[in-house]
Amino acid sequence: MTIAQIMDRHLVAVSPNTSIGNAIKLMKGSNVDLLLVLQDGRLMGLVGEAALADTHLVDISSAPVSGIMQEPWCVEEKSSIDDAVKYVIEHNLSRLPVVSSKKSMQCTGTVGSTELARAKKQEGAGAH
Repeated sequence: MTIAQIMDRHLVAVSPNTSIGNAIKLMKGSNVDLLLVLQDGRLMGLVGEAALADTHLVDISSAPVSGIMQEPWCVEEKSSIDDAVKYVIEHNLSRLPVVSSKKSMQCTGTVGSTELARAKKQEGAGAH
């Protein structure tokens, strides 16, 4: 089983120039804890709740998310469930962006720890 088979193709994303204030509104309105920062479909970075909570020193109405975004951790669509699980555990993530390839960084979806756990359980059940 690959990540492409279980990923969520609905992207909740902002551009690098989106204001932090608008990113907060989008995150709350979409009920997500991670925003993808995309430019022309390419994954540029990630903005999580912790980064947004630590913005008390900037004007959130105008400061862009590019100033607070994190490195874009991701997996490729063709990655195995095991590879993604290791990555989620290693980086203590609840959701991981999925790209078509790390060379292009074209974001195609996300996969969460819940979907990964479900897929691991299905794989284990199929092995018996």
